[in-house]
Amino acid sequence: MSLGAVASSAPVLAQIDHSQYLEVVGWALKTFGGADCYANVSEAFSNITSMFLAQDFDSIQKTFNLCNAPSDAFDIYRIMDEIISYFENGAQYNLIEYPDIYDICTVMTNVNLGNSLQRLSHLTAVTFNISHGDKCATYSYSAHVDYLKKTGDASDSDDRQWYYQRCTEFGRFRTTNSQSEPFQSFLPLEYYLSLCDDVFGNETSRVLPQRVNETNLKYGGLRPKTTNVVFVNGNVDPLYTMSILKPADPHIYSILINGTAHCADMDLPKAWDPPELADAQQTIFQLVKQWIKQHSTTHW
Repeated sequence: MSLGAVASSAPVLAQIDHSQYLEVVGWALKTFGGADCYANVSEAFSNITSMFLAQDFDSIQKTFNLCNAPSDAFDIYRIMDEIISYFENGAQYNLIEYPDIYDICTVMTNVNLGNSLQRLSHLTAVTFNISHGDKCATYSYSAHVDYLKKTGDASDSDDRQWYYQRCTEFGRFRTTNSQSEPFQSFLPLEYYLSLCDDVFGNETSRVLPQRVNETNLKYGGLRPKTTNVVFVNGNVDPLYTMSILKPADPHIYSILINGTAHCADMDLPKAWDPPELADAQQTIFQLVKQWIKQHSTTHW
């Protein structure tokens, strides 16, 4: 039995195309890193687009110290997927894990590192583990498919499990299908749906719209049939765009904390916490206390 629940950074809406995710990442770059950071990131990805359209794959290989030049668009998508994930994690775990938005923008605004593309190259050296001794980075679409197909002891991460949920229940693919982000068009929905089919079978993407609809019908989407739940999100965490911000039920509560990221409310209070976080934690405490008191009153 449950008296109530604290749903911290809980995305509950299933949606195939989650382009809002990278919109929040872009907003975080501009808000916490500054306009120059956002502009430099946008310029760097624009330069990559020019190389891509010119099919200058050798320059892309040289820029990011790849072991092999990409052979087609899907190889480019895979490389950009890896690079953009650096920015995704920086926003989602801002002020929680290194590197965050501030660390990223320190690099992207450092004129001593060269132009915007050279700064991005420097930034990705850490992403690709080149700084740890690898002479070059190996990223290709086919290799990623093979990696996600690994099961059992052959797999050393939960990436396959996450992709299975996305490909069969939730969607939530972080596409670049919005004009309000700086990453150009390097993560189209087609890329993710192809991964679903190549990893889990050719029919996977075809039935995904039905599966996503069934998920929302089963769990309620943004109108879950539940009570005594408080949905807590930070507006720097891109996942908040799939959570409940305006509850339809008076017994469901929502708190959106300005300036915080993923699950910040679950951490122990610290002296340097922003006042909005401290206020949110106090509200959560009072709600849980209220639910326990109500239960004690009606059951004793």
